[in-house]
Amino acid sequence: ALKTEVGSFGTNIIHAHYGATEGQWGMLLETYQKQTDGFADIDRSKNGTGQDLQEYVGKLRWSSAPGATLAQQVELKLLSAVEAVDFSYVGLTDADFRRNPNRRYGLTELDHIDRSREGGSLQHQLTLGENSLLTTSLYHFKTVRDFARLTHINGVAITSFVNSANTDPARQAILDGTADATDIRHQINNRHFTVEGVQTELLTGFATGGLQHELTAGLRLHEDEA
Repeated sequence: ALKTEVGSFGTNIIHAHYGATEGQWGMLLETYQKQTDGFADIDRSKNGTGQDLQEYVGKLRWSSAPGATLAQQVELKLLSAVEAVDFSYVGLTDADFRRNPNRRYGLTELDHIDRSREGGSLQHQLTLGENSLLTTSLYHFKTVRDFARLTHINGVAITSFVNSANTDPARQAILDGTADATDIRHQINNRHFTVEGVQTELLTGFATGGLQHELTAGLRLHEDEA
């Protein structure tokens, strides 16, 4: 299946997936991709304020043959995603927001986020009798986020600087680009996040009189790091 979308601000979206089953094997390939130029305009800059996203997922499944003594299923899932966003947390003074809420100050031209995620999981399901299912999963995922952003102007944190510019024409002039700043600082927040673990879960159903029940019990060993 293929789905495409076209929108304003140079937005293009593609969502495609293909799956098939042959005997005891099944597979699925899927991708989601988005590109947009963004709706904001940066003062004195030709840079866009959009997003470029590419995600890929693959699944492979094996199921036991019909009538097998132990009905079971194994599924492997792998994913990879990368994203680049020309995003900024820097806001506008009250007056500038009223005039044009889609404006961005030229000093935010270098604000940018790069993000990636990759990993996978392996899941095993075993049917125990008619009313019980045992599921065990192994998983490992890693996310990287690299955010370069404007943090200080003339030694003042950017949020405080913009707020004070509401009543300080000299600081407003710096934001407008009609006056120079003596000190502009950027910061790169490069962070890595990793999660991994194993989980097992038993689901069983039973009846007491006319009431049907489902009981779930499980155990997870999990580790994450940032």
